[in-house]
Amino acid sequence: MNKIYIFGAHSRARTTARYLTDQDSTGVDGRNGSIGASNGTDNVLLAYLIDNDEDNETEIGGIPVIDIRKECDLDTSASVYIGTRGVNFDSATEHLKELGFTNIFPVDVRLDAELRIKYFRKRFAAEGRPLVLLDELETDAAGAQTPSACIFEVRSAYDKPLTKDTYVRSSYERSIQVGADLTDIVLPECEYRDNEGDNISKTNRQLCEVTALYWMWKHADFDILGLVHYRRHFLMPEDWIERMTGNGVDIILPLPLYIEPSVEENYRFRHVSSDWDHMMRFMEENHKDQMEAVHRCFNDTYYYPCNMFVMKRDVFEEYCSWLFPILFYVMECVGRREDVYQNRYPAFMAERLLTLFCYINRDRFKIVSVDKNFLE
Repeated sequence: MNKIYIFGAHSRARTTARYLTDQDSTGVDGRNGSIGASNGTDNVLLAYLIDNDEDNETEIGGIPVIDIRKECDLDTSASVYIGTRGVNFDSATEHLKELGFTNIFPVDVRLDAELRIKYFRKRFAAEGRPLVLLDELETDAAGAQTPSACIFEVRSAYDKPLTKDTYVRSSYERSIQVGADLTDIVLPECEYRDNEGDNISKTNRQLCEVTALYWMWKHADFDILGLVHYRRHFLMPEDWIERMTGNGVDIILPLPLYIEPSVEENYRFRHVSSDWDHMMRFMEENHKDQMEAVHRCFNDTYYYPCNMFVMKRDVFEEYCSWLFPILFYVMECVGRREDVYQNRYPAFMAERLLTLFCYINRDRFKIVSVDKNFLE
């Protein structure tokens, strides 16, 4: 039995707790209904630890939330996983060391990926389907013709500069400037702009990277197409194209992300709930045959974040033809919002719809995952 604490009490901390104990923050395993602090792992969660004055709960699913600035009885032999934003890692580590903890693990991008892979391997296996990673596939593509491929890196005139990391684009990546119709600034490093030809560049404040997706649909002529961000790129093996084509892979996605209490309820909590109702109305009226899968997917507790993907051309065409009528309908119903963050509702919705498209078609398409970076 491994005794652990989680430093933090918000979404990152709760997600970390899920990965480490195979249990959600309600204390109930989402698949079998069992109760407890440890489900199917050797880890027992003792408490969530905090050291701030934020609006924290006193307990999460029966697990106490303890303010370590106050006198408290802690087992310093236990491991502590820091489930907060990276900017807080140093201060949290220092405070925990002062209390006597020695086994301290900030959940950075690398550790988060390791925990996620372990969690979803077990979870998907229990559902009768493996979590397949592109890096694990092998292929002998000798003599095969290499298809043309381009992964579009989304950039905008308002991107914040990288202060810690640098990134050298791979030969298969090209940059596209989004929201180009909304600024006089032209980014010289971008080979493409989303306001050329048939485009929806003017909607970029709402659709974000999805305006690049639309431009790709209408203009990009490659056998394989992908979308990433200037801070987030897939960590591809050098021979990823050969692995993809040699194994009949149709879609590459980032690692899935646990989300609670469900895909639908999480969106309704974080955004404007009525937007979801508009989307569901469109699905009922236009995709009635898919509704059973729609409800299963949206009641589940994972999705593929960031609107990042790589797809074969025919799959990509099918995805875009399915996606954009949904988004345009919701945008027509809702319009624009004054709140800058909530005005991005179509982009947030698109993330869930990418997950839904892959869920609906998971028996038709071979789907694999690959890790991604996050540049600072």
